Amino acid sequence: MKLAIVYTGTTNELIEMVEGEVEKRFRGEEVEILRYEAPDVIADVKEKGYVSAGMKKRMQMLYETAGEQAKLLFHICSSLREAAEEARPLLKERGVRLVHFDERMLQSMTERYEKLGLLGTLDTALGASKRYMEQYAEKIGKRPELTEYLVEGSFGAGQKELQEKCLEVIQREEKLPQAIVLVQGSLACVEEELGRKLGIPVMSGLHPGVEELWEAYKSDEY
Repeated sequence: MKLAIVYTGTTNELIEMVEGEVEKRFRGEEVEILRYEAPDVIADVKEKGYVSAGMKKRMQMLYETAGEQAKLLFHICSSLREAAEEARPLLKERGVRLVHFDERMLQSMTERYEKLGLLGTLDTALGASKRYMEQYAEKIGKRPELTEYLVEGSFGAGQKELQEKCLEVIQREEKLPQAIVLVQGSLACVEEELGRKLGIPVMSGLHPGVEELWEAYKSDEY
């Protein structure tokens, strides 16, 4: 069975984290991992500050291409969440399952906490994640307080630098939220250390996302 991991921007660290987690969970299975990237899309999003119609169309084409090769798609871009959502019904018709890396985590954190901090290095990732959490909260009858923490100029930064900048931004506020949500896959590398230094739960979507991917794989009996 072929499994496609769909990125926009990548770094070596992000690829190692994501594919390392996937390979560890799928060890022993006859699964071939395919990688799809669209760095031009995230570059355009960073420049414009929003997802243009042209870039959304570009992603739709990428999802279709990936879906021609694989039956499972693991989506690793928060900024393009809504573009992936639009592609989901067509992919489903073709027997292709799309799993967002952080959907399960966002739902769980929305259910568990009333005051949450959303941490990201891109406005577009924060915005898309916040909209998703607000929609999910309304669906389950909640109204959590969501605070955004934008760590500017840190996309692609090394782990130590990223960690320091994240702490600096969060600690500018006098009062911490109950928990912190890391809205991008690239932030998973600072999850453990931020939680230790802040003394509150800090959650990335990567591990829960891989578990959801595994369950999708097993439930569909590939």
